[in-house]
Amino acid sequence: MAYKKPQIEVAMEGTGWKEFKGKDELPESAQPMIKDKDLFRGGRGWYKAFYNGDVNTTDKWIIVTPDGGYYKVFARYMVWLYDGGALARWTDKSLKIALCAAFKGNKIPFDPDYHT
Repeated sequence: MAYKKPQIEVAMEGTGWKEFKGKDELPESAQPMIKDKDLFRGGRGWYKAFYNGDVNTTDKWIIVTPDGGYYKVFARYMVWLYDGGALARWTDKSLKIALCAAFKGNKIPFDPDYHT
């Protein structure tokens, strides 16, 4: 069986988006977004982060935090967008769909697993 690239990697191809591979702190270029949105008030840090451009100077970040339940009932993740938006996601599948849409500049669909 041939290797199949993960859906997120395929979606990033040709868009300029890259996954931040650091383990501890996000780079200084992400700090204004983090402070402006108070991203870590839920207290769980970050799960995944993506950037467009040079990692040290870009202001285009998409940061996923694993504390969606802090903002929306039973949500697993929050997706924070560089343009000021934030979206709750309830499943891994929905998270992938949201990220793929964001990388391509498409409208991010509502999560079909939304809970009230």
